[in-house]
Amino acid sequence: MTTSTPAEVLARTGPIFLDFDGPVTHLFVDGRNKAIADRMRAVLAQLGEPATDQAATTDDPLAVLRCSYANRNSETFGAVEAECIAGEVDTVAVTEPTPGAHDFIRACRKAGRPLVILSNNAPNAIAAYLDRFELHDYFAGIVARDPGNPDLMKPHRHLVDVALSLVDVPATTVAFIGDSITDVQVATITGLRMIGFGKNPQRATELDSAGAEALALTMQDLVSEVLGQPTSDPQPLMGRPAVAWR
Repeated sequence: MTTSTPAEVLARTGPIFLDFDGPVTHLFVDGRNKAIADRMRAVLAQLGEPATDQAATTDDPLAVLRCSYANRNSETFGAVEAECIAGEVDTVAVTEPTPGAHDFIRACRKAGRPLVILSNNAPNAIAAYLDRFELHDYFAGIVARDPGNPDLMKPHRHLVDVALSLVDVPATTVAFIGDSITDVQVATITGLRMIGFGKNPQRATELDSAGAEALALTMQDLVSEVLGQPTSDPQPLMGRPAVAWR
């Protein structure tokens, strides 16, 4: 069960880590997840190593990626990973912002809160999305999937540690907004203050059960909360952000 409200978490923190797929844009919706997973399976079939087990049936491209890394040689995995990245980049050309997401991003700048993308998606795709909507300057960094190392995706702590190095503060002073169980898990492991984004009632229940400290039902709800809790030492972010995925 949640123990705090989003306002309480934000009052106790400064920088904000923001997951990409969900809180910023719904990347894998309307069948796009299955389409990318099918493209990846087609690559495996072309290489004479058809997908098996979970990779053969899942609609989740990142699950296909994990399975390919675990069960295929490096050359085959490289081809599958390249297809996954290409699919993600194609998707960000058409996906629309999550309602309230861009208002939230701008509110973080106004409140002086350093903002970092923390995502299992491809850094290329995230950068392309931020370019499309001219949002790069609002972020202190993009910390995303490490090419060639899907085993370091959340809930592994690797990406969090990289993101923390960008803001140079303890994890307990950072709010993390994400919409997946793996987000809650990595927050628990690292000490981030977790605000679960319950994009629908079922997801809100799942995040609550997983141990999210607070829940937000819309990104728009968080705009006023951020503006009501500015940091004591505002640090407006200017210029192109660091992109880190190692």
